[in-house]
Order: sequence, then C-alpha cells, then structure tokens
Amino acid sequence: MNDEALLESCIPHPNRNVELGGISFTAIHANTKIGIITETANKMNRPILLVVQQTTGPRFAREFGANVLSHPLVIEAAEDLFVPVALIRGRRSGSDDADSVAKVNGTKTLSDFDDLTYNAPLVRILNSVGEDLVPPIVDSRCTIGNITSAMTQALESHNKDMEYPYPRYLKHVMISERAHELNAVSQIFFGTSCFWVGEAELGAGHGVLATQNAWLGGREIVIVSYDNKITSYQELVRFAIAKDVVEIIYYCSDTEKNVATRQVELKMATCEVARLTGSVGGSVQLEHDTKNFIARTVFRYVPLTKYQSSRINSALFHHKEEEGVALLSPRQSAIFRSICSNPEKEREEVIDSPIHAAWEACMKEDGIRVCDRISFDSQNHTQLLRISELALRNSGGSQ
Repeated sequence: MNDEALLESCIPHPNRNVELGGISFTAIHANTKIGIITETANKMNRPILLVVQQTTGPRFAREFGANVLSHPLVIEAAEDLFVPVALIRGRRSGSDDADSVAKVNGTKTLSDFDDLTYNAPLVRILNSVGEDLVPPIVDSRCTIGNITSAMTQALESHNKDMEYPYPRYLKHVMISERAHELNAVSQIFFGTSCFWVGEAELGAGHGVLATQNAWLGGREIVIVSYDNKITSYQELVRFAIAKDVVEIIYYCSDTEKNVATRQVELKMATCEVARLTGSVGGSVQLEHDTKNFIARTVFRYVPLTKYQSSRINSALFHHKEEEGVALLSPRQSAIFRSICSNPEKEREEVIDSPIHAAWEACMKEDGIRVCDRISFDSQNHTQLLRISELALRNSGGSQ
C-alpha cells in the first residue's frame, strides 16, 4: 500500500453521539440482521467488535465514548483489525413489524446481542458466525486496558495460525493501561550525572512504562514508572547498576533500602543509597526538557504514548532507528512519513503530551488523514525503514 493511500484519512469519525467516540462504525440499528455483519466479517477475515451504547445515557457511557472509544490507537485497532459495529439502544430502522418478521424467521439481529437489563456500555467481540471470542465486557469494566486486552485475546484466537496474531502497538497500549487500571504502577528514583543519558538507558528496561527527568535538591534524577506485576524494585536496581548510569539509588522504605544496599554490595558498585525525602511537586521538580534523543529527530512531532516515547527515545540513543519506527502503529508510521516528506514545515512538538491532544494537534497542523482501512501485516514497516533512517539522519537523529 503506497503512502498516498495510507494518508487518506486519520481524523476520527465525527459520530453524532459522543457515546460512540471516534470510531467509524458499520451499523447502528437494532434490527440490522447479524448475517449481514458476519458476511462482511467473513469477507474481510476479521472478528466483529460490537459496542452497545445508550445515547443520553449515564455519565459513564459518555465518558466511555469520549475517552476509551476516542483513544487514537483504540480507534485504529477497531477500524483496521475488526469489523466495528455499534448498537444504539432504542434506535431502529424501518418498522417494528419488519423486526418481528425477522424474529419469526429465526434471523438474529443486533438487538439479540444486547442481553443487559440496565443501561450500561457493553462490548462483545464475535467470530464470523456470531459467537463470543472472549467474555463480554460490561459497564465500568469497559476501560482501555480491558478493551485492548480483549482485542489481543480475540485476535490471538482468530489469527491462531499467524506468527504475529496482533500488532505490537496494541499489546503495548494494553500493558500500560492495564497496569494503571490495576493500580500496579510503582516508581523508582535514580540520581544521575546526566538525566538525558540516564533516561535513555533506563527507558527500555523490562516492565518500564514511562520515564521522566526531574530535579531533586539541585541534582538531576530520573523517575522510572514500572509495572510491579511484571518487574520489581530489585530488578530495576540491578538493571540500573548494570547500565552504569546511576550515582544515587533512592528508597522509600527500609525494605527498599536493604534491597538497594545489597545490590550495590553484590555488584561492587559505587552508587550511593539514600532516602527519598521529597515528593513530585514538592522538592522533586519535573524537568520539561525530556526525551532528549526524540527531541533531536522528527519523532518529536509524532503523537506517541508514554510507553512508546520512553522506548523510542532509548532506541534512538543506541542508534537503532529501525527499532523506534517499528514501535509505531501503521497510522503513526504514516504521520511520521508525512512529516519526513515536508521537513521545512513549522510544527508543534508533542513530546510526552497526552496522545489524544497530540493527535488532534497533528491533525490540525497538517490536515493529515490516515484512516484508510489498513489490514495488519507483520512486515508492514519494512518499506518505511529506509525512508525513516534517511529522514532521521537528515534531521540529526543518528548522532
């Protein structure tokens, strides 16, 4: 697929109802026959993503549409990997008589898949014969983490013969969002002689979700946010010592103090172990000049999640531009290529900006539209690697 086709439409679909977010749905009528949808799913070889919503419904229904269904990477996954179908409760096309005839003839309609007895969001992922691939997601469980987790499970079942049944970007969104939703995010603070290098070295650690440069008492530090169900304080201390970029390991409890002291002794490191006496917003002041190696390249204009940002910054530091590009979704890749093709244009840097806002800013600046229905291909990024490497070098990214 050429770049012109890929850059056809990236602006979220302008649904009339905020409850439907930015996804371009296939059908929104309760008496739509499921056979029409399953036939489409068969032709496209995709699972069906069914979202049941209530317009003018409870506040959570609106928040679900405005947040979850408006996340740029959720929109991309829904439109490019599934057949997205929305059912608005209480809305029908045609007459009730037509719906009754369909029931008598044994033809299922979308309304048959709404088995809730109360008004709440419902998400179901179905195979091409209308069977659930994963358990339905209901009400307050309709979060980005749970939706993307269900998507990966459904794609793994649907694409079981593929080596890569779902794209990396979707897995990364799931990992990061699930950690926050399960209250599994912890932080560790490291003192460094240069937080630009420290952040770049620590950003690719196992279980690391995000990094942030900061100051503590005039010292440069790096704050590492991590998933404590995937990694631990001890593992990250060991990792940081091995990278030889930390001068101080901060602890917040006696347990952490003992762990840090023990690792320093085992590795015969020269790191100091000190109690963290401040807090973010207090004595710990965040540094806005962050992701220094992204800031040297055109990546600074690309909307990224914090997870992507930390790892791409690390890849660029190690002169592995291809790894950085491979972390992008197909639509992010299209945005990247579009920016590379017009490097003289003035743009707003969006480093570590929330992806919703960054995406919107990018769309307004360039009028880029990349919502063409892109089927996932594990080799999708191969062709753009040479283009991106050249663009990065021209922008100073291969230092």
